[in-house]
Amino acid sequence: MIFKIIDRIKKKYYKLYVQSKIGYKPQNLEIKGSVDFEGCFVKLGDNITLYPGISFAGNGKIVVGNNCKIGRNVIIYANKTGGVYIGNNTIIAAQTYIIDSNHTYSDFERHIQEQPLDSEPIRIGDDVWIGGNVMVIKGAEIGRGSVIGAKSLVKEKIEDYSVAVGIPAKVIRLRKK
Repeated sequence: MIFKIIDRIKKKYYKLYVQSKIGYKPQNLEIKGSVDFEGCFVKLGDNITLYPGISFAGNGKIVVGNNCKIGRNVIIYANKTGGVYIGNNTIIAAQTYIIDSNHTYSDFERHIQEQPLDSEPIRIGDDVWIGGNVMVIKGAEIGRGSVIGAKSLVKEKIEDYSVAVGIPAKVIRLRKK
C-alpha cells in the first residue's frame, strides 16, 4: 500500500517537473519516470507518454507531435542550428539516440571538443515506429508511416511507408496501403 502511494507521488512530481521545464500543461501527459532536460527548448503535443530515463539535451528546438510514445533511456539532442521534429502518432522504442549534430575536426590548432558543431535538422514523420537501439543522426528524414528496424542507423532520407533496417538503414520493402 505504501509503495503505491510513493509511486503516485513520484509520478505527480515527474509530471510537474516536465510541465515546469516546457512551460505549459499538455493534455494527457503521462510520465512513467524521470525525464532530464539539459538546456534545450522542448515542445510536447497532447497525449504523450514518456518512459523513464529520457534525456532532452542541447541548445536547440525539439518538437514532439500529438499521441507519441518515447521509450526508456531515449536521448534526443538538438543544436540551435539544427533541431529535431517528431510527427504525430510516432513510437520511439527504448535506447534510441537522436542527434542533429557532429563535431567538426578540421582545425588541428584546436581540440576537437573546442571546434563548432555541424548540424542539420532531423525530421521524423507522422505514424512512424522506430525500433529499439536505433541511431538517427543529422540530416535524417523518416517519412510518414515508416518502420525502422532495431539497431539501425538512419542518416539519410527514408521515403514514406518504408520498412528500413541496417547500418546504414536501407529500405527493404514498402508497407502496403
